[in-house]
Amino acid sequence: MAQTLPRRLPGTKAALEDGTISRYKAEIIAGATVLLEDEEARAAEQEVLDRAARLTPAGLRAAIARAVIKAAPKKAKERRETAAKNARVERWLQDTGNAALMGCELPPAEALAADEQITARARELRKAGLEGDMDQLRARAYLDLLLGIDSRPRQDGAGTAAQPSAPAGFAARITLTAPLATLVGLANRPGELGSLGPVDPWLARDLATAAAANPRTTWCLTVTDSQGHARRPRLRPARTQEPPQTRRTGTAGRDRVHVHSRRAARNLAAPHSRTRTGPDHHRRPDHHRPL
Repeated sequence: MAQTLPRRLPGTKAALEDGTISRYKAEIIAGATVLLEDEEARAAEQEVLDRAARLTPAGLRAAIARAVIKAAPKKAKERRETAAKNARVERWLQDTGNAALMGCELPPAEALAADEQITARARELRKAGLEGDMDQLRARAYLDLLLGIDSRPRQDGAGTAAQPSAPAGFAARITLTAPLATLVGLANRPGELGSLGPVDPWLARDLATAAAANPRTTWCLTVTDSQGHARRPRLRPARTQEPPQTRRTGTAGRDRVHVHSRRAARNLAAPHSRTRTGPDHHRRPDHHRPL
């Protein structure tokens, strides 16, 4: 820290010295930018310093990770791919006498899918009457899925052991948020994956491509202005039944989306809004029909 801050992160050094941020937060910024060149590290630093004091450590970690991807997207990709070669499962004995089991450097999408499966299994255990809070039930579900056992209580109150678990059969539901320019390869801005946080643009594109191959995938289109604030698009329904097409135009930093499909226009309208445009203004939109 003594060598890194004065040379690479002068803004972080100044904020630490005047008490604006804690040492722990300074370590978060320094650790996240360790693989960047000096200029790239300072660019990432400037993205978060104005709000570092009011962010929680977790919020700062996500913010600086996003800034690092923005400053050097290819290096973020290389870092993820290199670290993936060190994928492993670790176990150790805790001070309480219990054990810990942890997977490290796992593929993000598969880790989220596994987490979804653990939660779904925990809900099944709770519905079956197994006692415990959600953390305890998730831990029990985690072991059930790994060991192929079923901890759901019998009707007589006893648990079952060494029985095959119920087949999963459900798909994980995760959220990937990414700029359209990133998804179509026109920019390398970071995306956001569920509760995991920022992901590099290459991973965002790979995940979006995989999702597009599944007919059960659902999509949400959000139009934003140049500052990233969500805007309600101006809709102009067409008189034909041709497939939906969008055309993006910009004037003075503002974007406008024209949707050339009457059904698409209704579905893109904001939920619960009473305002309508075009010949179908008197009809309520069908929010349950896919775009």
